[in-house]
Amino acid sequence: MDEVNSVANCRTIIRHGEDYYQCNNTQKFVSSRDMWWFLVVARCPSDAIDQSIKGVNITYGFHMTNGEEGDILHHEFSADEFYILPIDIAFLIAYTIMFGSSVICAYVLYKKQLFHSTYKMYITSLWIWWFHLLIYTISYGKYSATGYRQTGANIAARVFAAISTMVFMLMLLLMANGYTIVRGRVGNITSVFITVVLTLFALGTGILLILEATQFDEALVLYVYEFWPGYCLIALRIICWVIFTVLLFITVFRHKEKARFYFPLFVWYTLWFWAGPVVILIAMFVMEKWAREKTVHGVEQFVMLCGHIFFLILTRPSAANSNFPYHVKTTQVIITFLCRQN
Repeated sequence: MDEVNSVANCRTIIRHGEDYYQCNNTQKFVSSRDMWWFLVVARCPSDAIDQSIKGVNITYGFHMTNGEEGDILHHEFSADEFYILPIDIAFLIAYTIMFGSSVICAYVLYKKQLFHSTYKMYITSLWIWWFHLLIYTISYGKYSATGYRQTGANIAARVFAAISTMVFMLMLLLMANGYTIVRGRVGNITSVFITVVLTLFALGTGILLILEATQFDEALVLYVYEFWPGYCLIALRIICWVIFTVLLFITVFRHKEKARFYFPLFVWYTLWFWAGPVVILIAMFVMEKWAREKTVHGVEQFVMLCGHIFFLILTRPSAANSNFPYHVKTTQVIITFLCRQN
């Protein structure tokens, strides 16, 4: 052990009457680019003489860092997690501003009796997404300070993100069907389709979180979309786009006067539905493995931000907004619905 002791700072201790070596050491690796580092544990060369000695009985712990101590953006993060914290902070600030703007618009709509349930869904989705960003920011902030991953907080953030996405997709599907724009209720067949798809999306998210906690091998699965439940979520998102497209064109065919609103809605949210899956596929087959998690995380935040911003612009209660969709007052929708029931 003399050679090892000189390098690894080892000392002999006795546990339960047996000799053990306790070693502590710090190693610094310098690289001009991101790469994987592999640490190998092996027996001493002198042990090869005694063929009866096999294997290594070892208990170990590693504290691996990047950059200089005190660098909160790099020190405790792996290369695939760099800049996730500032990205979350930036989007949290953006969503705080956007949420305030949406509340102002909601107040104006309320005064005009145009504060429909679909706009309430939008504000709900916006607030939940803001809350998930707040959890992520606190989680990664603690991670940068302590080096301990906040697993529970990260799972909670992802649950809220999934809920926000489902509420937003539900709102888009209902508006594509004309709900609160040209009709006061949703047809039975449409309700079944929407319910089934969103239920499958919720189940897929739940299964993904459970499998991530129980079966993910972090050496093989670098981020959630590299596992089969992630593929299912991508497929369900595309199915939602298909339903969105069919409902929208049926509505435009029956109510051509609303084409001014539905055309930009279709173009923009087609990009919104497809942006996530396309970037994920690019990340899987083109990007380096150590760049995937931070890239996909940033793109998910950006795509959702664009979706929320465009809806806010499209539905702003301004006389200059020729695309404004709400022209039926909330009281008229209720009366129409009650009359049809009678």
